[in-house]
Amino acid sequence: MRYQRLTTIEKEIHIARQSINEHFDRLERELLRELQTTENNERKKISKILASVERKEKEIYELQASLALIKKHASDLQTFLVSKQIEHELVDTDSVVQSMQDNNELLDVNISLKTDNTVKGVNIYILRFGNIVGQGYVYSETESQAAQANVADPNATTDNNEN
Repeated sequence: MRYQRLTTIEKEIHIARQSINEHFDRLERELLRELQTTENNERKKISKILASVERKEKEIYELQASLALIKKHASDLQTFLVSKQIEHELVDTDSVVQSMQDNNELLDVNISLKTDNTVKGVNIYILRFGNIVGQGYVYSETESQAAQANVADPNATTDNNEN
């Protein structure tokens, strides 16, 4: 009977530990999912910015190529008009880049973890699962006789004299 009670208490302790482990595992999975989502969102933002910059770079390159051709084959007036168009495109590109800077889109991305203070102190705040409490117990007549026999003969062993 005593062994059965100890086993029951051990199972309760194990269940409590398992419940805590499952809770922390769930919190970890949620945090890792959040990290993955944040990283994916930041990666998408960076990809959009790079695509925009590459598109503007390509437009500028094409305008420069056009200007070079026009300088070879066109009049000074045509060259001047195309150079003004290139200048306008450069101003637009500069505006786009400036807008990205103003909106903090060009800042380095720093993903970090801010740990909740209660998690940092979990080993301080949670010192025990619970307490083992001894309560009054009414012995059966057999257990009482065995206890009396142990008192009379301390070297005698019975099933109730477990460690």
